[in-house]
Amino acid sequence: LAPVFEVGFAKARALSRSPPPGPPQALSRPSLTMNALGDMQKQVMQKSLEETDAKFASSLPWYLKACLPCNGGSAVETLHSFEFAVPADQKDEFQDAYKAYADTKKKLKEM
Repeated sequence: LAPVFEVGFAKARALSRSPPPGPPQALSRPSLTMNALGDMQKQVMQKSLEETDAKFASSLPWYLKACLPCNGGSAVETLHSFEFAVPADQKDEFQDAYKAYADTKKKLKEM
């Protein structure tokens, strides 16, 4: 009986000497700050997309409004699909806006 007790006692002593586990990596302060900044950046990008979409939704011709569901409800994507409907004096502005919209959407998807 005595040798079994000594072996169990030795194991317990060895376990008690092991260092305590450190804090999980996800709870460290720098990663929390980075997550907060990333979330804020996502919100700003999402708001930018919504504002651009709202701007072009107001100028969307009536005959293209039926096509909004085909492009996920996005007026910018719908106008890009039917670029012939963009007035000639606004084509450059629309192309620049679409390029910025597409880049922002791509960055948001990668995050």
